[in-house]
Amino acid sequence: MFMLFGVLPILRSGMSTVHVYIAPVTLQLSNDRFNDLCAQLQPKEWERVLRFKRWQDAHATLYGRLLLAKAAADYGLTLEDVKYTEYAKPYFEGSFDFNIAHSGKLVVCAFSNTTRVGVDVEAIRLINVNDFNSVFTSGELASINDPVAFFTTWTRKEAIIKADGSGLNLELDKIDTMADSVVLNGTTWHLKTIHSDREHIMSICSDKQDFEIVIERVGFT
Repeated sequence: MFMLFGVLPILRSGMSTVHVYIAPVTLQLSNDRFNDLCAQLQPKEWERVLRFKRWQDAHATLYGRLLLAKAAADYGLTLEDVKYTEYAKPYFEGSFDFNIAHSGKLVVCAFSNTTRVGVDVEAIRLINVNDFNSVFTSGELASINDPVAFFTTWTRKEAIIKADGSGLNLELDKIDTMADSVVLNGTTWHLKTIHSDREHIMSICSDKQDFEIVIERVGFT
């Protein structure tokens, strides 16, 4: 497995790039600041944010949309350009692709105009692996000996599923993420895993073998 510990790559000409925007969810915003940020969303998105009872969930959802708005703006797009597939997967027309995830104290948005992408992030925590036997291959199960190994494998699998976006009932125990390349529904996905900080693990996949990751940290407080 490829493991990158928060190191930014030196971009090389001709390589596909995945731009990953990261926002922390550590402090509750004041009501005024929260409302000001929500005002940047479409009414339906604002309503969705307000449905959450926990401020952490509301903030994470809000930040996810704002990260996407920033990514879109960086590439000359707006959220009004978002469309949806028959499986309700959001997308932009053309060569653009993106994926959003959040867990614990992090929200991430992966965006690219040169490759299809998928991303997942998880807060590292204690877990009972036996509760998940049905979603891992025998090789994956044999490699999982602590929470870091569990969430490394989990995020790699989730990133691929989200990138595929088909909405099918996938046999998760047939998706083997031990290698850095995985074939699913005719597409070969290439994986990289990052320790974005001491508390979270993030995995990113691309349909281009030779891709680099650029990380940008964004604050909203």
